[in-house]
Amino acid sequence: MHTASPPAEDEVDPHAVTSPLEILSILRAIEKNKTLIRMHASRPNSTIVTTLLEIRTEDRTIVLDCAPQEDINQRLIAADSVTCEASLDSVNIRFHVAQIQSCTHDNRPALYCGLPAQLSRIQRRDAYRISTPIANPVQCKLIHNETPITLTLDDISTSGLGAFDDDQKLDLTLGRLYPDCSVDLPGVGQIIVSLRVAYSEQRTTANGKVRQRIGFSFENPGRATEMTVQRYVSKLERDLIAKKKGFA
Repeated sequence: MHTASPPAEDEVDPHAVTSPLEILSILRAIEKNKTLIRMHASRPNSTIVTTLLEIRTEDRTIVLDCAPQEDINQRLIAADSVTCEASLDSVNIRFHVAQIQSCTHDNRPALYCGLPAQLSRIQRRDAYRISTPIANPVQCKLIHNETPITLTLDDISTSGLGAFDDDQKLDLTLGRLYPDCSVDLPGVGQIIVSLRVAYSEQRTTANGKVRQRIGFSFENPGRATEMTVQRYVSKLERDLIAKKKGFA
């Protein structure tokens, strides 16, 4: 099993991380947080959303969850190179792997490949996540099993949002997609966007109440949606600054 080769010298990535220890540290954070990873191969064309199941330092390989469809797995195995992308703490992580093979993990089918020789780590300012107001909560409306559900937002960025499902009615399966969700952003406007479950957790409030919090990533948001969210984030930042200065 070989690691994927770094790019040619004239294609050196200014955001590249090449230290083996640092690469392992980033991959372990992705594994620990169960961060969703988008795997994409162009020849043959294939894309899946997966998670990192295990890092095997003894033979320098990683194990990834496979797709339910075996034909997609075979296309990834046949690909010369596969691009993997993830978002970790508002930082975009990208790396390439090669020579993917099938295996089993906890008696379930999986994929494995060599550790990447390098990865790119890009801090995106426009992915800055900001808490939404508590006094006048922002709501997200979606449909699950033909039933309208309203969630209360906790935070938002141009890459996704966090929300509370106090009635605990949603399917929290990682990667579950909820299309055509509407979010009314006060003072800015409404966005319609597809939300994909990135993670879920239970939070206990100061008064002892347990709330189900879900982190969603935006699925292929249009430029207009990103600009609307960015305007709302900027508005919240201005409101916070004004409040600190005693103007609000």
